[in-house]
Amino acid sequence: MDFSDSFNISVEDIEMRKTKKFERMWHISRGGSILCIIRVDEDTLYFTDMDGYIYAVGTDGAEKWKFRMRNVSEASPSVYRDMIFAAGHDSYVYALDKKTGSKIWEYKTGDQIFSVPCGGGDLVFVGSKDGFLYALKYDTGDLVWRFSAGDWIASAPAYHDGKVFVGSFDNYLYCIDAKSGKEIWRFKTGGEVFNTSPLVVYENIIFCPSMDNFLYAIDTQTGHEIWRFKTGKYGNAGTPLVYNNTIFYGCRDGIMYALSMDGRELWRFTVKSEEILDKTPVANDGRLYFGAGDGAFYCLDIRSGHEIWRFQTGQKIYSQPAVKDGVLYIGSWDCNLYAVDGNTGEELWRFATANRQVSQIPPAYGAWEAVIKRSAEEIETISEMDRYAVSAGNLNLSEYGTKSEYAGKSEYAGKSEYTTDLVIFDWENVLWTFQTASTSPLKT
Repeated sequence: MDFSDSFNISVEDIEMRKTKKFERMWHISRGGSILCIIRVDEDTLYFTDMDGYIYAVGTDGAEKWKFRMRNVSEASPSVYRDMIFAAGHDSYVYALDKKTGSKIWEYKTGDQIFSVPCGGGDLVFVGSKDGFLYALKYDTGDLVWRFSAGDWIASAPAYHDGKVFVGSFDNYLYCIDAKSGKEIWRFKTGGEVFNTSPLVVYENIIFCPSMDNFLYAIDTQTGHEIWRFKTGKYGNAGTPLVYNNTIFYGCRDGIMYALSMDGRELWRFTVKSEEILDKTPVANDGRLYFGAGDGAFYCLDIRSGHEIWRFQTGQKIYSQPAVKDGVLYIGSWDCNLYAVDGNTGEELWRFATANRQVSQIPPAYGAWEAVIKRSAEEIETISEMDRYAVSAGNLNLSEYGTKSEYAGKSEYAGKSEYTTDLVIFDWENVLWTFQTASTSPLKT
């Protein structure tokens, strides 16, 4: 049926809003894609994978061991003392011997874990979707304390000077005493705090990203704001690198920023396809390295921001690289770990994960919904049993405006990712909702 010849409608009172807390992130399928931070310790690389394994691979590209978790993992592993700590969708924290991969202990939290475990003193800290930050004994995994935030903790905690810093979807950054689990202070941002890498503390300043599109510099002693830097759009989930008194910060709008220590922009580099840069870059020998959602791995001059070379992988790069002895180690969504020469950008070797199927991810902006509160007119009588699939692109949402916090923001108005997918119209109801999605890459 040609819908345009059959009926016309006009609508009023369209409201557009985010659905709850990046629900799209929690529906990633299995596969062999690498999403995490690549850890390097001596001559071994450690990473979690969407196929459910924790891998230990030598810097020569040879597999040393792998450990099977109960479910997939988006949380990066951490190396602390003589153990590897990792967690995943199965709600468990695993402690493994870093030499053999044998399990030493495990601990089950109340819900899925997307938070990178963090070691500090004789404890290991990890956040959970159940809203708690857990402090576990390093050697046994016994619970010492847990701290309750106001919402999910998907952020990677950071330990510094006897304190733990962690963000929550309740918009707060918390400072907690590491021994007692008592709150010292909290800082409120304008959006969810979701950092995929541990926060950075530098000279009593902690740098906190927020989904309100700001990067905050906060005094670690008082919790007071020192400055904030406004980025582009789509919110912030990355953690900056502080190197040679300069802050390097990749954002979900596809821009790598270089900032002075007082928050002034020095230069910016834009990935042409506007793909996300939400993992911490690495620096070595006057060069800055990072991957992007366009599948390219970039090398920039650290002073000017000019591109020196780029290395192309077969899929998107959402992984944070590691560097050792002038070699870059890069995880890609194409199920490969790459070793690349830091000077030339030439591939040295690649390691394939056990599952060569690329993991399926939901659309970048799948968690949006629109509500049409009233239909002004309908032309043509339609049977009450008939349901039609109509392209959301036929609705000019910007013509009617919105009632949400996103009204009038140019980064959302007219963007194809909100207006390209199919929606279901139920003509029996005056009030109905539809969920839009897109084929854009994941921006998490």
